[in-house]
Amino acid sequence: MATPYNRKVMKEFEKVLPVIVAQFGVDWIIAGGAVRDYLNDVPIRDVDIFVHWDQLKKIDSAAFQHKFLCFGYRTTFPKVNNEYLNDEVETTVIKLTPKFPLAARPEYVPNIDLIFRNIEPITRCVDNFPCDISKVFWSPTQRFGYTYGYHNDTTNKKLTFTEDAKPEYIKKISLKYPTHTHRTMGE
Repeated sequence: MATPYNRKVMKEFEKVLPVIVAQFGVDWIIAGGAVRDYLNDVPIRDVDIFVHWDQLKKIDSAAFQHKFLCFGYRTTFPKVNNEYLNDEVETTVIKLTPKFPLAARPEYVPNIDLIFRNIEPITRCVDNFPCDISKVFWSPTQRFGYTYGYHNDTTNKKLTFTEDAKPEYIKKISLKYPTHTHRTMGE
């Protein structure tokens, strides 16, 4: 059962979903932190929407621009090497701010990132996350999708990190889940 805070965050995010569906159809997923934290009753801070690379051209449409202010960075990485991912998949990240009214209390409005990845199918992006507890997604067609690693980490209250997981990421996730033990794959 989601916490009252997470229910309010998701209620606000539900106002964004029709615009996302109208723009990109159903070939996108919410993956990683938002889904992980929602299912584990940890406060959601941001929502990452993963969309296939070929949908990137739709971001410039007048209908989308009318609903969202695209800001922050519109960066393309030929190789992702950041706090979370370290792989060879071409990626563009765009931060979004809805132009339509959301909550009166801004603490319930999550940060939204559209992440365009050149990977097929888009659900494969969770395979590259550096912690098993983050390998979970929600899609408009499949609803929740879990990996064995997610289920194993959640059931056993542990955090399993890949060998190349960044120290700052390990620290961040360990602080969010202080009751979980952590280990690196191969240990």
